[in-house]
Amino acid sequence: MMETFSNQFEQKLDTQLKALEQRRESVNTMLASQSGIADIYHNVLVKAREISIFDPRKGEPSPKEFIRVASSAPLEARQAVAFKGPTEGMAKPILKNLPCLGLGREENLASALVCVLEDSERCFTSLSDAKLPVDDQVLVVLAALKNHPILNFEEFKTQEVIYQTANTDDPREMQEIQRRFEQVRGKKTQHIRKHILNSIPVEIKQQPDYRMILLQASLRRDTFGTLEAIRESLSSEEALKSNTANLLDGIAVEEKLNLLEIVANLGMGLATTYLDLFSIPPDPEWHPKLQKIFQRDVTAGHSLFGVYAFEGMQNYPFNLGRIESTLPRRITNSEATEYLKRGEAAASDGEPTKQRTFTSNEVGEAVTMLQEKDVRRFLEALKWGISHNWKACVQDRKKEIIFGDYDLKVRDILFLVAHSLFEEEEKFEEIFNMIEKNHPFLAEDTAKIYTFANRYYFFNVIGLNASFLFNRSKRLNGSIGTLIEEISDYQVHNLLHICMSIYIRVGDILFRDLSIAWPMLIGQCEGKMDAVFHEISQLFDSFDTLLTIIEPVMPNLPAWINTLIDALAQDVPDLPVTITESPKQAHLGVTTNATINRVRDLVNRYSLDALFYRAKMGNATPISVIQTLKVPRSKTDKLRTLLSSDPKKEQR
Repeated sequence: MMETFSNQFEQKLDTQLKALEQRRESVNTMLASQSGIADIYHNVLVKAREISIFDPRKGEPSPKEFIRVASSAPLEARQAVAFKGPTEGMAKPILKNLPCLGLGREENLASALVCVLEDSERCFTSLSDAKLPVDDQVLVVLAALKNHPILNFEEFKTQEVIYQTANTDDPREMQEIQRRFEQVRGKKTQHIRKHILNSIPVEIKQQPDYRMILLQASLRRDTFGTLEAIRESLSSEEALKSNTANLLDGIAVEEKLNLLEIVANLGMGLATTYLDLFSIPPDPEWHPKLQKIFQRDVTAGHSLFGVYAFEGMQNYPFNLGRIESTLPRRITNSEATEYLKRGEAAASDGEPTKQRTFTSNEVGEAVTMLQEKDVRRFLEALKWGISHNWKACVQDRKKEIIFGDYDLKVRDILFLVAHSLFEEEEKFEEIFNMIEKNHPFLAEDTAKIYTFANRYYFFNVIGLNASFLFNRSKRLNGSIGTLIEEISDYQVHNLLHICMSIYIRVGDILFRDLSIAWPMLIGQCEGKMDAVFHEISQLFDSFDTLLTIIEPVMPNLPAWINTLIDALAQDVPDLPVTITESPKQAHLGVTTNATINRVRDLVNRYSLDALFYRAKMGNATPISVIQTLKVPRSKTDKLRTLLSSDPKKEQR
C-alpha cells in the first residue's frame, strides 16, 4: 500500500516537472514578444533583489516590502518572476516570499519546484515560508532529493581502511594517507550537515507516511549519506527533546524492513551496519525477512564491499558476532618489483650486487603470486572469523564445504557464505556423504571431496539441476565415475560465476524454467564435458548481458523473466518490454547445440533492443549506455561488435 502511495507522488512529480518545462518556455516566449512586460519584470526583479540583500543592522528583510513591489506588477510579470527569477540567482528570496506574488496553488508549486531545482542548497530551508499545502511540500522535497549530491561510500571506506591498516615507516607517505582520509571524512561531515532530511518542514515530519516516501527516495538516491544523516539526527540535541527529529519514528516494522531492502540492494553491507537505527523487534516472525536482507546486503553489489556487512552481524537477533575483514588489495607492478628486489637482496646475503631490470614476465608472475597470497590471507581470516564468531549457525562440515574451493572468485565465496549461513547443518552432511559415496577413490583425499561438495551446493543454491553430473555412471572408455570429474576447474568456475550473477538479479526463476538435456548435449559434443560447459556458459553469458542492460529500466525484473522465456520459446523477433501474463508456465528446453545457438543469437538481438530501449528511456546513446555498464571489457567489446553489425540499424 505504501509503495503505491509513494509511486503516486513520484508520478505526480514527473507530471509536474513536464508541465514546468512548458510553463518556463511560455514565459520566455512572452518576455521575448512583449517588451512592456519584460521591462516590468526586470524592474521588479531588480527591486526584489535589493530588498532581499541582508543588512546586519536592519536584520531580515520585511515581507511587506516584497509585497509592495510584487503587488505593483501585473500578473504576467509576477509569473515571470516566479518561473524565471530563480534562474537569475533569486531562488531563495522568491521561495521565501512566494505567498506575496499572489499566484494560484499550481503556480506556487511550479515556482517552488523551479527554486529547489536551481539552488536547493541555499533555498530549501525557506520551504516552510512558501506556505504550500503539505502534499505540495512533499513534491518539492522529492524534487530536491532528485538533485541532491551523493556521498560515495566506496571512496570513504577505501580511504578509511587504508588509514586504519597503514603500515609504513615513511612519514611523508603516512602524512599523505592521513590527508586523504581527513579529506573524505570532512566531505562526509559537510554532506551530513547540509542534508535535505535535516531541513524537512515540521508539517511533513509529523506525518510518518510522508516521511516514509521521502526516506524511500533519499535511500535510493543517496544511501550512505541518508543513513549517516539519520544516525546523526538520532544523536542530536533536538532528538533528545522531540520525537519529530527521529525520521523513523512511527513507521511500521514492515515498512522499515522495506527501507532496509532498498539499502541491501546496493550490496555494500550498509543494511547490516545500520540495522540498529531501525529498531526491528527480535521476534521470530521477522527473521526470514532479515535473513534475505542480509543475503542481498552481502551479494547484490558489483564489488566486494558487501563483506563489510560482517562487521555489523551483532545487530541481527541471530546470536552472531562481528567479523572484521580487510579486503584483498590490488597488487601493483611497483609493489611486485619491490618484492623482487628484496628477494634479490636477500639472496645475495648482503653483498653488493648490480641492480638489474626485471622482465615484464617476472613482474607479472610476481603480481599474480602476491595477489593470490593476499586473497588466501583474506579467505583464511574470514574462515577463522566464521568458525569463532558464528558457531550458532556454522558447524565444521558447512564451513569446510563453503570454503572447499579457494580458486573460486572471492565474490562467489561470499555468495556461498551468505546463502549457507541459515541452512541446516544436516543438508551439508548429506551432500558430503553423497559425494563421498559416489567417489570412493577419493576416500583419502578429503580436500577433493569438499571441492566437489562445494560445487554441488553451488549448483543447488542457484537452482540449476546438475545432480546428473555427480551420479556414478559408465563412461565412454568403460570406466565407472562421475561426469563432474571430467570438467576442468576453469569451465566450472566460469559457469558458476555467470549463473551467480544472473541469480543475484532474478533468483532461480531462469534456471528453474530452463531444462538442460545433459545426455543429448554430451553426445553432440562427443563426450567432451568441457565443450558442453563452454556452450552452456556462452548461453548464460548472453542472458547475463541482457539482464545487466535491461535491469535499470525494468521495474520488476524477476516477473519479466517469464515473458522473456515465453518470447524465446516462440522465436519472437523483438524484445518484449512489458510484462505479460501467460496462460501457461513458460518453458524453454536446451536440448541440442542448434537450440543453444538459436537461443543465444536471439538473446544477443534482444540485448541490442534493450540497449536502444535503455538509451531512449535515459535520453542517451547506445554507446554511452555501454560505457556505463559495470561489466568486464570482453562484454562491452562484444556489445560494440553487435552494435556495428546490427541488422535493424536502418529501422532504429
